[in-house]
Amino acid sequence: DTIVPLQTSDIAYVYSEEKCNYIMTFEGYRYIINSSLDIIGKELNPKNFFRISRSCIVSLKAIISIVKQTGGRLKIRSKPASPFEMTVSRSRVDDFLAWLER
Repeated sequence: DTIVPLQTSDIAYVYSEEKCNYIMTFEGYRYIINSSLDIIGKELNPKNFFRISRSCIVSLKAIISIVKQTGGRLKIRSKPASPFEMTVSRSRVDDFLAWLER
């Protein structure tokens, strides 16, 4: 029940898991948040953050590598490591690759 102010530059990724939303910082701290990913996605700078799926928004700075998988999906390895498999949904792959190239 503590409020912790964060700078967007501290955010590595935002994700949903079991009906809760979390922010993971680059220092490896995880904070539960009350806002939906839709609201958070609108507040984050699209130059620095991309919504890779319904359940995850990732910072460009958090991406270590990207591996192409069969079926057209992309798997992201991040720092800090995510507690789930971070994959770009098929419908967002083209937009994600365009975002990376900018």
